[in-house]
Amino acid sequence: MLVADLMDPVGGKWNSRKIQELFWLVDSDIILSIPLSRTGEEDIWVWHYSKNGIFSVRSAYHLACDLDDRRAQLPWFDGSIEVEEIMASFGP
Repeated sequence: MLVADLMDPVGGKWNSRKIQELFWLVDSDIILSIPLSRTGEEDIWVWHYSKNGIFSVRSAYHLACDLDDRRAQLPWFDGSIEVEEIMASFGP
């Protein structure tokens, strides 16, 4: 399903009836609160962790380092939990 499938093709607005049929009330309220484009331009992919908006291994590395620094500053985090342990807790 595409976002376009949830829009009224004539009016360029959300098809609220269809959204309310497909989603729970709390989710449909959130969807319907999202403003739609007035220009009709296509969406583009943007990596907001770099200055130019383009993903690179370098920008991902800097993000990982930043997140690791932030995690180390948490008063309750003692470094004993590894990513592998967290991922394993989600099951196969």
